Amino acid sequence: MPDTAYSPLSDEELLLRYRSADLLARDELSVRYFRSRRFHLSKAAPSLVGVLDDWTFNEVFFNAYLAAESSFRFGEGRFISFFQVILGHEVAKEADKVIKESSSRQWVYFDKPDPEDGHYYLHDIIPDGSSLNDPKAFSIYAETLLELGKLPKGIKPEAVVVSTMLSDGYSLEEAASFLGLVPSNARMMAYRFRKWAKKVIAEVKSDKAMAKLELALSKI
Repeated sequence: MPDTAYSPLSDEELLLRYRSADLLARDELSVRYFRSRRFHLSKAAPSLVGVLDDWTFNEVFFNAYLAAESSFRFGEGRFISFFQVILGHEVAKEADKVIKESSSRQWVYFDKPDPEDGHYYLHDIIPDGSSLNDPKAFSIYAETLLELGKLPKGIKPEAVVVSTMLSDGYSLEEAASFLGLVPSNARMMAYRFRKWAKKVIAEVKSDKAMAKLELALSKI
């Protein structure tokens, strides 16, 4: 985000303005934090850096930020410290869940897609599973579905544009402005897009794991 009249303001000043109904102040603060999300992670949970994939971490970060934004009390320390405490707890909870799910999962079966059912699957467009954690890789899949008119119900074309612009380094405010949306609507579109992406990627990864297991069993 380019420098604005809000850029010199402190986090606390921006939050105070937002609570006085200044939505531009909120955009400045949220973008400021999101662009520094890896820095905040390194401070909040240094031992967990790299445990969560990009999609999961971004969602956890977003939820932690909203919690801090709504519950911070002025006069009780700095907003950044308060936020990092919340982020650390949320990242630790999500990492623990990921580890438990990984260790407890035994046999997960997903039906193989029917190549003649008229649907398009992630591995049809992005065959290299090693790139699935890269948001830009999923953007390619989403853009292809958009061009084919095959986006799932609940995912608007604008959501693909917003998420692609975010993965390309644009701010949420810039993406919203480009599409003529208010930032809150763009934020919700990005959230729903991430939720859809995580579901699709999880199913593909489980499907690939099952294929490897079936191959191993066939050799016994």
